[in-house]
Amino acid sequence: MKRYLLKLLLFLSPILLIVGTYIVLDPFKVIWHYDNYYASSQEIELNRGAVSTKVFDNQNDTYHYDSFIFGNSASLAFYVKEWQKHIGNDTRCFHFDAMSGSVEGIYIKVRHIDEKGNQIKNALIVVDHIMLGRGGYQSHLYMQPPALTHNQNFWKFHWSHFLSFLNPKFLRAFFGYKLTGNFKPDMVEVLNGKHKMDYNSITNEMKESYWEQLIANDEFYTPERCAKFDGKQHPGTTDVAHIDKEKRQMMKEIADIFKRHHTRVKVVVSPFYDQVLINPADLQCLHDIFGKENVYDFTGPNKWNSDYHNYYDAVHYRPQVATEILNIIYSEPSEKP
Repeated sequence: MKRYLLKLLLFLSPILLIVGTYIVLDPFKVIWHYDNYYASSQEIELNRGAVSTKVFDNQNDTYHYDSFIFGNSASLAFYVKEWQKHIGNDTRCFHFDAMSGSVEGIYIKVRHIDEKGNQIKNALIVVDHIMLGRGGYQSHLYMQPPALTHNQNFWKFHWSHFLSFLNPKFLRAFFGYKLTGNFKPDMVEVLNGKHKMDYNSITNEMKESYWEQLIANDEFYTPERCAKFDGKQHPGTTDVAHIDKEKRQMMKEIADIFKRHHTRVKVVVSPFYDQVLINPADLQCLHDIFGKENVYDFTGPNKWNSDYHNYYDAVHYRPQVATEILNIIYSEPSEKP
């Protein structure tokens, strides 16, 4: 019996070593608790929705958040400090975003906040015509965190992260960088490089300070980066309709929660560089559910997307654009575009 157990242990030792290494190192930070998820190792892309949820759950009892920014990575351009100029400095704000966010993602976040018993005084929802068309992603970076699904996808979520760890490209880049500290060009497929963002662990806000410094030094808009804007604009184009019955129902439930909380809500449809207009049917749906006076459509050609210097890339606009948008949507109705 002992000999059998010894053989079994020897047979399983490689598997146990791999699993143990994954658990101890926790490269995607989905196993252990962290006071600051971005204090180190920003080279590894994390599931931003999972981080946002963990930070909210860990700190909500301390800060009692009551005002929330929802959206995808484009919503990071909206700074809490600028938002508070319009909603009051006494608000306790939290940036509840996710990478490649979706309608479902926003819905289950709002539901989660409501279930926690928080008051929702203010909500800023940042959407775009691409986001409205997104469904559920299966990649570990985009999966909904188990805390938002009542743990229905617990094993699938963690299994997906473990499989991503086992990817030979990731293992080679991860351990190569971990052991040498040198970032090689071929690692860019799976790692972020040494581009770091400033992170506020209280508001869960991330700022592209490094890129902004490059812009200030006239080092960001290189010929290679500028070439990525070529052919990205399609003025006069209207997107197809994306909001189906299921998404409409989720939006209605979001609106119902806001009504119960007497939430002051603003919905921003982002001014993407592509100049593609949101489909009128989708815009009408947003009007019907959240109120026309609370929805602001900035798609299509405008003063911002006429100049690529207002963007980091064809999707992500810079903070000064978001600040101007805040000034518009919280101004008098007569000034609404």
